[in-house]
Amino acid sequence: MDAKELRDYLDLGQKDNLRDYLSKKDLEEIREIEDEIHFMEKKGNSWEQIYVELLEEYPKKIKPQKARKSIMDIKNSKRLVVGENEIRLLV
Repeated sequence: MDAKELRDYLDLGQKDNLRDYLSKKDLEEIREIEDEIHFMEKKGNSWEQIYVELLEEYPKKIKPQKARKSIMDIKNSKRLVVGENEIRLLV
């Protein structure tokens, strides 16, 4: 899914950071795909080639799971005992 599809699927606003609302498992999968893209770029593949290879590897759209609590929910919680930068490290 692209960013717009993800926002619609997760019922998020345009200004919401997607990564703040995705589950840890989905974020790890996204990082793996981003690493693959970076590697293909370094090999000299065009964006069209990268797109075709990714479609072959991931033919079906994956529906992500929404995190139980978003980073914003945690930040706004009165129980927050770590700072925002520390939260980013936990994700």
